[in-house]
Amino acid sequence: MPLENDERSLKVNYCYWEGTEDLTAVIPPEITSLGYADVENRVICKPETIMRIASISKCLTMMAVAKLWEEGKLDLDAPVQKYVPEFPEKIYEGEKVVITTRLLVSHLSGIRHYEKDITKVKEEKEKANRAFKLTKPNQEKELKEKEAKGIEKTNSVKAKKEHEDEVKSRNSKPGRRDKEFEQEEYYLKEKFESVIESLKIFKNDPLFFKPGSQFLYSTYGFTLLSAVVERVSGQKFTDYMLKMFRDLDMLSTVLDDNEAMIYNRARCYVYNKKGRLVNAPYVDNSYKWAGGGFLSSNAGQTAVMHPNSHNTALPLPTCFPDMKSGSGLSPLNTRTHLSGETGNLLWYSTAVDKVWQL
Repeated sequence: MPLENDERSLKVNYCYWEGTEDLTAVIPPEITSLGYADVENRVICKPETIMRIASISKCLTMMAVAKLWEEGKLDLDAPVQKYVPEFPEKIYEGEKVVITTRLLVSHLSGIRHYEKDITKVKEEKEKANRAFKLTKPNQEKELKEKEAKGIEKTNSVKAKKEHEDEVKSRNSKPGRRDKEFEQEEYYLKEKFESVIESLKIFKNDPLFFKPGSQFLYSTYGFTLLSAVVERVSGQKFTDYMLKMFRDLDMLSTVLDDNEAMIYNRARCYVYNKKGRLVNAPYVDNSYKWAGGGFLSSNAGQTAVMHPNSHNTALPLPTCFPDMKSGSGLSPLNTRTHLSGETGNLLWYSTAVDKVWQL
């Protein structure tokens, strides 16, 4: 007998709190969604439920960048001022430096994230590095033990991933507040009429490091990227993205616009300092459409890469496992948004020391 939504949610939540690693042991296979789209009114989540996809928005923006590059309209290595002169040229430690589109999409530009204090950012990075050094010896020891027992290398890599997932799981239980959610700028209420206007938030701030020298995750880097897309395409960034979504049959992927009537939209929640679920503060995401401003459904996100879809973003992995042989063809005569060559150049896995050779 199938579990009712309340019962199955409680069972899964109980196992999650108790540290159960494999939720497939308690989730019946016919379940396609869990939890509530509206907790207060007990509206159950469905595959069609429209939710904030947060930084998955960056992946969608990257599709637009790739398309413009593929069409020969965008130079990834040109200074961003070629397209967005409103963004000032930058000086770092007395030296004029250049920020390019390639650096923006790689989070190597030096542009800050929500935290303005560089000292706090450095402290967090050092803390993360120390934690990594503590876990790395254990990972290597486990891998050596596995290899000594004659297990194939692929299984060793899998074991390493499982260990990383375990560490991540321990640190992501309900009630743990991500420091990003505590940043004042995460909840901006101002409505920006254009992506160019939203640049004022950070465009005059100093860089945290010389572009290309370090990695720092930056949503504002993608705000600048949206301005590049807008100028190169000759269309408003939001118009260009929505047209792309329609072309890909991603009809449930839309702007996180507070004023618009969006059917099946889920409400948003956060955990407070006591670990209790509360309604999320009001925010106007017009300052970060590209980096965290889209809504979508589970069905909308998976349709773009589903083998039965008539439109896909890239040639499907089932057709070209390593993407190297991608010629733009997919099963069932599917029309692809980007060519296999583009996917190979911009998304195919590469060693860090080869990143500049792309």
